[in-house]
Amino acid sequence: MGCSLEKKEFELAYFVAISKLLKPYRDLVVLLFTLDICIKK
Repeated sequence: MGCSLEKKEFELAYFVAISKLLKPYRDLVVLLFTLDICIKK
């Protein structure tokens, strides 16, 4: 469980960093991130 939680925290931090770098494209980034999660499940 610990490793899984750490992975989720890393993914969230990674997503937030990308969002801040790509503010004009935030909606697109959110959409791609959501689709990526759906595809991986």
